[in-house]
Amino acid sequence: MLGSQKITPEKLHQDTRRCKGLPFSDVGAKACKCVTSDYFIGALNDPHSSTKVRERNPKTLDEALFAAQQIEVRQKLRKRNMDTIRYSFIKTSVRMQSTHN
Repeated sequence: MLGSQKITPEKLHQDTRRCKGLPFSDVGAKACKCVTSDYFIGALNDPHSSTKVRERNPKTLDEALFAAQQIEVRQKLRKRNMDTIRYSFIKTSVRMQSTHN
């Protein structure tokens, strides 16, 4: 995250791909893939997501992006499910209180 602006994994992937190889012109292609993938993972704005992506051991930048996208979707679904559960609980509690009064 730069400043208060959230950078999406897709934007970070695009920027990393564009810069890939510039400072590592003397490094082999395999090492360059590993370095750029590692840089991408380290630059993710959420330490928890970075850890989860590292656990998948992506070999390329594209694999790291795919893992980050999957984790992001799962986090959003989990949050939405928790919000739905909270809403249902509150709605049920209100209904129960109104019937007891």
